[in-house]
Amino acid sequence: MKVYLGRDSYESRHGKSVAHNTVIALAECVKGKGHKLFMDNFFTSPDLFHELLHNYKINSCGMIRCNRTNYPKLNAGIRMQKGQIKIKFSSGMTAACWKDKREVFMLSNMHNPIATYDETDKPEIVATYNKNMGFVDLSDRMANSYTF
Repeated sequence: MKVYLGRDSYESRHGKSVAHNTVIALAECVKGKGHKLFMDNFFTSPDLFHELLHNYKINSCGMIRCNRTNYPKLNAGIRMQKGQIKIKFSSGMTAACWKDKREVFMLSNMHNPIATYDETDKPEIVATYNKNMGFVDLSDRMANSYTF
């Protein structure tokens, strides 16, 4: 197990961000074991997901900031209707923008872009992310309940 000790221990190397280097350093212990990583928009990037899949054999899924480098422009300034989804697929990665109350941008290298989708339900990529990240939200809420 490796404990995150702050920014200084994962300084920006090789032109990659501190967030990128942190995930790569922590992924070393599960390299090649077929694990799946779910992360929030602070860590998610196309370059990171490509490296995790091809060098570490780790599938990844996460929310992403729409202006992240190398993330495709999915909404291109067009207003989306609630339930609408736009998807692009390239190099084994699925980029999706889904409109619920607001636009939700996702990136995954484990989801099939051709999956059937019913506009009354969440897309599979969003449902899988919520299922696996739900514990993080719950633990954050519980931790905040006991702050001093």
